Amino acid sequence: MNDLKKKAVKPTTLTGYKKYRFLIVSLSLFSLLVVTIMMLSLYVSNQLERDTKVINTAFEQTSLINQTISDLYIINGQYNTGQASSFAQNRLLETVTLLNKRFLAFKEGGDLPVVSIGKFNKLDIVTIEAPKDPVIARRINDIWPLWLEYQRHIQPALNPNAQPKDTKAYFNKYQFYGSVLHDQGAISGLNRLNVRSLSDQFALRLQQESDKQVTLLRAVQIAGIALTALSLILILFFIVRQLRRSDSELENAREEARGILNTVQEGLFLVHKDRSIGSEYSNELESILGVTDIGGQDISEVMENIISAKDVKNIDLFLKSLFNPKVVASLIMDLNPLKQLHVQIDNLDGTIEEKYLSFNFYRVSKSGSISDILVSVKDITDKILLQNKLEITENKNEEQVKTLIAIMKINSNTLKLFLDNSTSSLGKINKILKDQVSDKDDFTKKINDIFIHIHTIKGEASAVDLNIITEKAHLFEDELEKLRNVNNLDGMSFLPLTVQLEYLISYVESLSEISQKMYGLTNDSSTSTTSNKSEWDHLKKLAQETADKYNKKAYLVTSGLSEIRASGDLKQHLNSIFVHLIKNSLVHGIELPSQRVGLAKPDSGRIDINAVELPNGGLEINVRDDGRGIDSNKIAHKLVEKGIATNEEIANWSSSHINKHIFSSGFSTADVDVNAGRGVGLRAVYEIVKSMGGQLKIKQQVNKYCQFSIYLPPAK
Repeated sequence: MNDLKKKAVKPTTLTGYKKYRFLIVSLSLFSLLVVTIMMLSLYVSNQLERDTKVINTAFEQTSLINQTISDLYIINGQYNTGQASSFAQNRLLETVTLLNKRFLAFKEGGDLPVVSIGKFNKLDIVTIEAPKDPVIARRINDIWPLWLEYQRHIQPALNPNAQPKDTKAYFNKYQFYGSVLHDQGAISGLNRLNVRSLSDQFALRLQQESDKQVTLLRAVQIAGIALTALSLILILFFIVRQLRRSDSELENAREEARGILNTVQEGLFLVHKDRSIGSEYSNELESILGVTDIGGQDISEVMENIISAKDVKNIDLFLKSLFNPKVVASLIMDLNPLKQLHVQIDNLDGTIEEKYLSFNFYRVSKSGSISDILVSVKDITDKILLQNKLEITENKNEEQVKTLIAIMKINSNTLKLFLDNSTSSLGKINKILKDQVSDKDDFTKKINDIFIHIHTIKGEASAVDLNIITEKAHLFEDELEKLRNVNNLDGMSFLPLTVQLEYLISYVESLSEISQKMYGLTNDSSTSTTSNKSEWDHLKKLAQETADKYNKKAYLVTSGLSEIRASGDLKQHLNSIFVHLIKNSLVHGIELPSQRVGLAKPDSGRIDINAVELPNGGLEINVRDDGRGIDSNKIAHKLVEKGIATNEEIANWSSSHINKHIFSSGFSTADVDVNAGRGVGLRAVYEIVKSMGGQLKIKQQVNKYCQFSIYLPPAK
């Protein structure tokens, strides 16, 4: 799983800076201009507030002078009435002190106590410079000597002697004040001074100068605002033009991407972190998945109609791992749950199509983090079908080679016997499959009849080492075994068997063609390397190989078989009987070497096949082994286990009655393998003997022997 990362990030970043350099500079200058205007506005506001305080303070001087005159009159009135109060005197002192500080600040500069705006009876300190305007300087210079004269007149009231303790002396003090005021003419002198008029003129001049400064500042402010507005218009114009250009470039890029997506021969789409599919995807994706308008949909919702719920869950876990930056993508490549997927797609035209799809996932990184997952979907149906075809061809070629090798090892007469018997049995199976039945018992009989024929083919193929046919026949039996467990059977239930039967028929036919070509080259089968061998020697080989498979030791002894003058059909039946009984002896009868030694027997078991032609033209055949005989208890236990009989029923049965169940279809005491366990072998022997009008008898003695005796009437 490879990460898709942006290449050449640094050049791309520099190019982006150059592209927007003018915009960045313009916005920076605009921001600087806005900050400047704001600072200027703040300065103007502060200046207005400061000038307002100063002007109000200048105008307040006249009021304070009027207050001093009022206080002097009050003090004079107290003298005349003899009231004992110093309130007016204290206030006069405070007022004169404040007037003095302000006049001095106006004249020379410094800290000026001013009226605090919005705060009653509270003073602020404003630092001012000495007046630079000549008119203002002249006004304050005119006021200053008058103010000094003013202070001289009221000085007796500002510096009184210590307060006397007795009331009489207190009133004498005010008498003194009154005489001083009258003698020096303080009140009348103040009335003659023009301090109030000059103070008013000074305040008006300050206001005029302040108005000029404010007008200038406002003009600068208005110009700055106008410049700001113009800059904003230019910047907006550039932004709009740049956006239109970017939109055009983006649209061109999208058109190029659409062109690529429309022509690429695979499905491409993006999956976002929220599992939604991107809006842009290739046209081929809809054709591959048989879906439309999947942009914005959750990938799980789209895929749940195509794949199983388990695969949908696996995709979600896989995507979660891909979005996890701690997970190394290359390490989870093999965990891709959709690397090769067999699906059924509902096409847009309503048809259902089987496809093989391959999904690949790639990380898409932006700024060092995983932003999306790019998904590639390919229709690999043709590739898989071709691979399957090649694999079938290779397997077929391999089978043909194996078959050719096997044929070369088989006696020509034995091979012909097998092919004839197999062709006959396959034909019977084909006929049985074609028969129409509906009753449950008929279906059961149909299965059992097919079992007999296919089991016969399997046993005879094993006898001549045609393992491919043995394996295919065993798989055929597996399908039949499944049908035995189905309650409601119908004709369609047998459909899988027809496919396997077709393969077996085709294989046997090709085997016949090969054998004809092989032995046709010699013109006489007697010239074959195996011509000097008996046509029944394959039975000895079968006994040896079967014994080896079960870790047993055994050998086969035959007598009278070469003297039998049998037609082709009789040989086929005898071959089938011998194969089934030999396997039965080795699976159920002959013991393991250690068991045989414990029973004082030779470690190798012996199987005897004896054939005698009777005077009437009939045949007597005996197949005997020196094994364990028939275990009635084991058969009884199996009958109960399979539900064929109960313990109470079996208790009333004889051993011979129990033992006859070994010929029942589907009954076996062995586990299922390629040689036994289906409960078909002995049933097949019974059916063959019955079809030939013969008789079948059993003789046995536990741990001694078991003998099957078959009597066949003369051929008609």
